[in-house]
Amino acid sequence: KEMAHRVAERVSSRNVMDYLSLASGFGVLELAPPREMVGKTLAELDLTRRFGVQVVAVKELIPEQVHITPPPDRVVKDSDILVVYGPEGAVRRLKEA
Repeated sequence: KEMAHRVAERVSSRNVMDYLSLASGFGVLELAPPREMVGKTLAELDLTRRFGVQVVAVKELIPEQVHITPPPDRVVKDSDILVVYGPEGAVRRLKEA
C-alpha cells in the first residue's frame, strides 16, 4: 500500500522525485526544484515560513554528493534534489505550489 501511495505521489506532481509518508503525520519529499527556485539561496526561498517545511538535505547530481542540513546561503542548482521534511499538509502545499 505504501509503495502504491509513493508511486501515485510521483506521477501526480511533475517535480516530485520521491515521497514518503511517515506514520506520525509527517512526510519526506524529494523535489526537483522548479525553475523559479533555481539560482536562489535556501534563505531567499524561506520554505519554512512560506510552507512550514524544512530542507534537511540537498542531493547534488553533478558532482554526486549529499549535503545534510545545508546552510541558508546554499544556492539551489537545476541539478539539485531538495529533501524536504514537514507535516503532510505543509508538504502537500509545497508540492502544489
